[in-house]
Amino acid sequence: MIKFTIRDGNLFIDKNLLEFKDIVFLEELGYGANAHVFLIYNKVLERKEALKIWTPRIGKNVVDKKRFLSEVRKNSKFFHENIATIYEANTIEEHYYCRMQYVRGITLKSYLDDERDFVIRYIYLEKILRILSDVYDAGYFHGDIHEKNIMINTQMDEVFLIDFGTSVFSGVEQSHKRDANLLYKLCYKLVPELEKICFIKSSIVERGSQVIKDVMLHVLPVLWSLETLNIKDADSYTLIEQLILPLEIIICEYNFIDINYISDFLKSINLNSNIIKEIKMFHTDINLVSKL
Repeated sequence: MIKFTIRDGNLFIDKNLLEFKDIVFLEELGYGANAHVFLIYNKVLERKEALKIWTPRIGKNVVDKKRFLSEVRKNSKFFHENIATIYEANTIEEHYYCRMQYVRGITLKSYLDDERDFVIRYIYLEKILRILSDVYDAGYFHGDIHEKNIMINTQMDEVFLIDFGTSVFSGVEQSHKRDANLLYKLCYKLVPELEKICFIKSSIVERGSQVIKDVMLHVLPVLWSLETLNIKDADSYTLIEQLILPLEIIICEYNFIDINYISDFLKSINLNSNIIKEIKMFHTDINLVSKL
């Protein structure tokens, strides 16, 4: 196992100095199965950056050059204000590394270690899904979308994606399935209240990351209504606008979601019977109304 040590601003690997010009190593930010990431100070540009050094995968003696090149090239071709930018990728003494944007904040995993308000978690999930929407529209997948690869800047209320996976860029079907499974789990870890939306089944993972992202963006407003409205006292107009019409859109957009599951969901939240009668009387044009 490779051992990294920082001493007097220099980085040592197994007691051997890696001579980076005009770079001061400040601290180790974190590590994973494939790499270690350090906070550095670039003396030429007078700014803090992150420096990532790849390490061999478990059971291997050397770093997979193809995986390294795949990751840095794909990251460098996609520019987004909420995705860490790569400044340089190279080798030093046979070690693969890249310099990248330093994202201030904490990982989503650390953020979720403390109990957090529903409203903030909701906003962060929506932001993550919209960033991923841009990624998918550009023809990419993240490939490793879990809590350690999402940074939260609580002062700016901003979310950043880091560490795009490499295997996902190969187009292998298994990689896309993994991406979808990770995204599905991430949604429920960040907003466990989604469990209340019982018509969304885990089988949605088979339809891929983009479908999960789209469905979740439609489901989140429904969840918002559940969590913030007094359902029993809401008038018919409010229920139509904030609950029934959003659900109707879901039915129209995604024919794999059974309308009966959605009607069962509505029945489970105990809508006021008088309001239901009023809705049925004046909104016969809405398919879902007939199921109430």
